[in-house]
Amino acid sequence: MKYYKSADGEVFAYAADGSEDAFIRVGLVLMSESEVMAHLNPASAQIGPRSITMRQARLLLHSRNMLTMVQEAIDSLDEPPRIAAQIEWDYSSTMERNKPFVAMIAGHIGLTDEDLDAMFIEAATL
Repeated sequence: MKYYKSADGEVFAYAADGSEDAFIRVGLVLMSESEVMAHLNPASAQIGPRSITMRQARLLLHSRNMLTMVQEAIDSLDEPPRIAAQIEWDYSSTMERNKPFVAMIAGHIGLTDEDLDAMFIEAATL
């Protein structure tokens, strides 16, 4: 197969023998071997639990001296996202790994996806 991608990242596959070349749209770019391998063998989007309790989250953050960093990150936001983030932090019973709030806080604190995965795994044991 020959793999092409569009400007918006959509991937198209065509027969390697050229029999489908007439269908290759203008603007598609031939993917490199490494791009094809990454497309065909995507890394796991998430490792570990999808959710932990807020107690577990707060205990872990406290153990890493990061608990106050969460509030600082929330306080640094503009309105209206700040109020929504504060409500999530104050009133949620669980912390969901794939929620935008978690990604936003992680970004402000400087955590990578791998850091978050490791933290969720560890927090789940508390």
